[in-house]
Amino acid sequence: MEDREHKHELELERLASIVESSDDAIISKSLDGIIRTWNSGATKIFGYQPEEMIGQSILKLVPPELHDEEAGILGKLRRGERIHHFDTVRLAKDGRRIDIALTVSPLRDRSGRVVGASKIARDVSERKQAERLQRLLMDELNHRVKNTLAIVQSVASQSLAFASSPDDFLDTFSGRLRALSSAHDLLIRERMQGINLRDLVESQLFSEGDGPVGVSVEGPQATIRGSLVTHLALILHELATNARKHGAFAAPEGEVSVRWAPKPGSARTLDLVWEEKGVPATEQPVSPGFGMQLIEKTLAANGGSASIDFRPDGILVHLQFDVQ
Repeated sequence: MEDREHKHELELERLASIVESSDDAIISKSLDGIIRTWNSGATKIFGYQPEEMIGQSILKLVPPELHDEEAGILGKLRRGERIHHFDTVRLAKDGRRIDIALTVSPLRDRSGRVVGASKIARDVSERKQAERLQRLLMDELNHRVKNTLAIVQSVASQSLAFASSPDDFLDTFSGRLRALSSAHDLLIRERMQGINLRDLVESQLFSEGDGPVGVSVEGPQATIRGSLVTHLALILHELATNARKHGAFAAPEGEVSVRWAPKPGSARTLDLVWEEKGVPATEQPVSPGFGMQLIEKTLAANGGSASIDFRPDGILVHLQFDVQ
């Protein structure tokens, strides 16, 4: 008999050790919701010490709008039902809302009567955050794909309208598709959260390899998000392509400077300047080409503005737009 009691005590000690060392919150409560035991896992997740919670109502951990949920749980426990794993939200000591996975089982005395409940709560905040991010990314991807297809359709029709030959169309349209692809690569790298303006500028300036000489890029940290990414990619591509064909990159002494800064008095608005020098005999074209129309109309559609100044030795392009 003593040996049996000794084994029982050892088993209880082993179970108590397992409960205390668990990273999950393991809590027991009475059928009226009063906390009876509180392990170190519960302290780790919720921030309360055992002496702060034992004898308190379990509702201390439950957001007000979920009090009916807890009442339903207690009702099922009184009927001897086990509440299987489900996700819910609980409150930490510092007021944070914590996503948890909860399992609740009835506790019975030796006669089989339900006298309380044990709760196992696991912090699943990281999993929930990953799920929310995944949904956000899928929604953003779906939205962006639709927008990109519309942009590709517009670029294709305009490229064809301004092309002088089938080969010219293929060359210009392929280049614009590469610009869009490069912008999307940057977005994917940053998990669709927005990209650094400097990275976007350099991706278009140096898209043909190591990049031309005589280039300077300067400006403060700025994050570009949403449709503005693809629109700016196309604008910068047009400017870089024109510089390679007719502008500073095609001239022996040509130089290109790209710089930006917040507009005075507005933290959301950026002024970006593209300046080319060392280009002899620069003249304003008789009629605007697709590149100029794209720059002006794209920024106007985004609430921004663009101006192009043709100078004797190059061009000065001034872009203004809001960052989100």
